Amino acid sequence: LLAAYALFQIAFSFGTGTTTPFRPAVTKLGVTEPPFSSKLNDESRAGDYLCSSCGVKLFDSSAKFDSGSGWPAFWRTDSGGVAYSKELLGGRMEVTCQTCQAHLGHVFSDGPVVAIGDRDQLPATDPGGPEAKFELNDQSVHPRFCINGCALEFQERVEGEEVLGTLPNSERV
Repeated sequence: LLAAYALFQIAFSFGTGTTTPFRPAVTKLGVTEPPFSSKLNDESRAGDYLCSSCGVKLFDSSAKFDSGSGWPAFWRTDSGGVAYSKELLGGRMEVTCQTCQAHLGHVFSDGPVVAIGDRDQLPATDPGGPEAKFELNDQSVHPRFCINGCALEFQERVEGEEVLGTLPNSERV
């Protein structure tokens, strides 16, 4: 029944004004977009990655890396603005937007190797951080946030310009 509903959402999201037809199925139902289908997978400009449902900043380009998986990958969040829950089937750790609960993707324990000094850049609630809800299998690596591209909006950062609607880290709630 859930699969039929996902197909219904995908079919009827065409022509709804969204540039990504998979967005409703991914963010509301937890469906995974096809690998290598998102332009954000190859995005290399400096900028911020926002939740496509509510616009909150989730990741930034300094934490993006090419995992070869076919989905945009990050080794840390921007400020820990994601929630985690273990899926009943398969046991993967699901990642959702903490603000609007939109499904984003999953987090795995096979991210890039940790370099000395990187730990202090890790938000406290990210896997490996002091307030994390779960531990990574291997503490010598960062997590790999494998995120559906259609669950994100990219906002290019221009040096010297302040991004409207985004608070500095010190002023976030």
